[in-house]
Amino acid sequence: MIKRAVFLTIILSLSSILLNSCKEEVDLPVAAFDFSPQTGNTNTAFTFNTSETTPGSVEGSYITTYYWDWNSDGVWDDTSSETTITHQFSSANTYNVTLRVRNNQGYTNIENITKTVTVTTDSNQDPSTPTLISPANGATDIALNIELNWTASDPEGDPLVFDVFLGTSASPELVQSNNTTTTYQTTGLEENTTYFWKITAKDSHGNSAHSVLRSFTTEGDGPGINLPPNKPTNPYPETLDENQPINRTLSWSCSDPNGDALKYKVYFGTSQEAPMSAFDLSATFYNPGLLLKSTKYYWRIEASDPDGETTVGETWQFTTGSNDISCPSSFIDPRNSRTYNTAQIGNQCWMAENLDIGAMVYSTTASDNQTNNSNTEKFCYNNNETNCENYGGLYQWNELMQYIHTEEPQGICPEGWHIPSETEWQTMVEYLGGNFVAGEKMKINGTSGFDALMGGGRNTSGSFSDLNLYGYFWSSSELNDEKAWQIHISNDLNGVFYNYQQKNVGNSIRCIKN
Repeated sequence: MIKRAVFLTIILSLSSILLNSCKEEVDLPVAAFDFSPQTGNTNTAFTFNTSETTPGSVEGSYITTYYWDWNSDGVWDDTSSETTITHQFSSANTYNVTLRVRNNQGYTNIENITKTVTVTTDSNQDPSTPTLISPANGATDIALNIELNWTASDPEGDPLVFDVFLGTSASPELVQSNNTTTTYQTTGLEENTTYFWKITAKDSHGNSAHSVLRSFTTEGDGPGINLPPNKPTNPYPETLDENQPINRTLSWSCSDPNGDALKYKVYFGTSQEAPMSAFDLSATFYNPGLLLKSTKYYWRIEASDPDGETTVGETWQFTTGSNDISCPSSFIDPRNSRTYNTAQIGNQCWMAENLDIGAMVYSTTASDNQTNNSNTEKFCYNNNETNCENYGGLYQWNELMQYIHTEEPQGICPEGWHIPSETEWQTMVEYLGGNFVAGEKMKINGTSGFDALMGGGRNTSGSFSDLNLYGYFWSSSELNDEKAWQIHISNDLNGVFYNYQQKNVGNSIRCIKN
């Protein structure tokens, strides 16, 4: 009887434990998220943060999976194990974004959370390129606690924030993000050390603009020692390039670890042991004169600093073509007897000046547009015809196309020439080494002969801006009824930049030979 009583006691105790366990309530996970920015456009990468989500009350619970439905259509578009995720919406709309979560016990939240995200089209313009004020580029004996200063503005007056990059390499690291002022106080700089810095300006619409790279050297006797120049790189033409024109100008890139100004010797000829052709050059380009057709040329660069340290680059080679395309050095537009210089770039023949044709129309408001009539019309910067003579006319896209919607039409170009397409622009840019370096070669005194003018532009508001700062050029390639493809070149950057622009702005045009 005693054993039976003990057995019953154990059974009752276990039952009590089980009953008490069943009565214990389990708190399920609760989904929560926020996002930034609060509004954006189709170029905005929205960041969604779920750090406020609670995993439930069971000991050791944590969230294993986040389910995202970007348009609340009942389909989970993305799953993630991370507390943050970014998403870019492909079209303008109002989106109801829904979140569901699951924890490691297998429980999910009872109620999904939904928030509304508003996405607009990208009609907002980029901020202006930040201008670096101090310290001056290449400055020496700079204090270790120097304050960096710059300026920037936004076409729409949007508030700007800035990312600051600073370091001892030509690819400086990010040291501060979303700075709300145009200054940055340095800390911990080393003596006698060269630093590089640049600034990125960002508006609230997700648009950004990047400054040029600048350098300065700190004061003191610290760890700095004189080092020889870096090896010359980035040859133009690229080594082994073929079918090069016989009027080719050579160019290269080179830098010095100490930021010293460099001098160059050029070795150029038809044998691998090319003789010296030039010395004491301070520029990174050299014109060897008219070359022979169908001939292989070899060349190399020797760089030297003021202390006599030298570095010799690799031997590069290229071959000239057997036939040059028909590209006269200049031609006369019979419509107004204006003479235009030209430039052969690869197998293309480009105008080396901005087109100027037509009667000037005044622009003071957004409604002052060029019209489809029997006359060619143009804007002149600040409504001053002298600016058209010096920088060419500024044309709305439909006017320069003469209201035709096919690529590469004659448009307002002279007979035998046409409006270049996106492909033709990119062919030239790639020939010049790609969009990161081609802009420098396309400027006046560059190596291509294109001689890009910084003619500024006419804005959608009817005003004018950016004279001597930017050159904006149309293509004949359109995106839709409102936008067409343009390139632009900055006065203080080496690159070429592409984007789709509103057709009612006024841009320059360069014609290309048929």
